[in-house]
This record gives sequence, structure tokens and C-alpha cells, in this order.
Amino acid sequence: MISALVHDPVVHLAIACCLALMLALSAIHKLLDLHTFGRVLGGYQIALKGLLPERLTPVLLVVLPLLELVASAGLIASFWVPASAFVAIALLALYAGVLGLSVAYGAAMDDCGCHFGIARQPLGAGLVWRNLALVSLAAHLLVPATGRPLGWVDLITLMFSIVGAAALYLVTNLLIHNRVFLR
Repeated sequence: MISALVHDPVVHLAIACCLALMLALSAIHKLLDLHTFGRVLGGYQIALKGLLPERLTPVLLVVLPLLELVASAGLIASFWVPASAFVAIALLALYAGVLGLSVAYGAAMDDCGCHFGIARQPLGAGLVWRNLALVSLAAHLLVPATGRPLGWVDLITLMFSIVGAAALYLVTNLLIHNRVFLR
């Protein structure tokens, strides 16, 4: 019974749409301000104590946002095909790993590059857990949805799910941001 609900096509659509929206906004944010994104990558290079070679930074400036756009488009265009989630999983796991290593090394970066607004998001363990939760949502898309036909109620449910998930994501980021600053 619960398995049928978890693999309902509306759940898959909601996860795919939310992750696609998040990845697309993240890519656009990076591409619109490459200078700041380059500065964030430089901060990670220092935080990771040489694990991220400096010569790789110009490549990452372009490749990471493009991969985010590819993952976003893949999640929307072919959410029925579980393989389209692999790029999203790889990116989110990479981000969680880099954040985790930076936190473990005790990096004191004032901006992780994980935000969409003007306010900076400092590093913290909460960001690692948030990204791991996003990885698990993306991994959920690897299991095919049931073949139930969708109706008009499903469209309304999907719209409210996307709005609710976006609000939850923003509130979670705000709570993580405030917790780091309160320390």
C-alpha cells in the first residue's frame, strides 16, 4: 500500500519538477554572476587545501552550471526514464561531498554558493544534510513510477506540491543560515 503511494506518478512528477526547478535556478544564478561563482570556487580550493586544483576552476565555472541545466532538462523531459536522475544525483552528491570535506577541514567560508539571493550562505553541516536529502529524493526517481493515469486532481496536487516544496526548501535554507550565524 505505502509502496504504491511512494511510487505514484504524482510523487515522481513533484520530485522531478522540484529538483529540475532547483537545479535550473542554481545554474542560472551561477551563469549570471560568474565572477562571484569563481570567488566561491576559489574559497573551496583554499578550504580543501589543494584537493581542488586551481587550473580546474575555469573549467568548473562553465561545466557545473551546464551540468545543472542538463540535469534539469533531463528531469523534466524524461522523468519517466529513471536514468535521467543520475546527473542530478552525481551533482548533488558532489556538492554534499565538497561541503562535507570543507566543514570537516574547519573551513571558515562566508559563502558556500548554495543560495539564490543576495545574502551569503556560510558553510555548515546542515547544508551537507540538506544535499544528502536532495540526493535521496533524486535517487527515488531511479525506481519507476506506477503506470496510473493522471487526472485533473493530480495537476492541482502537483502544483501545490511544487509550491509547498519550494517554500520548505527556502525555509530550510533560512534555518540553516540562521543556525550558522547564531553560533
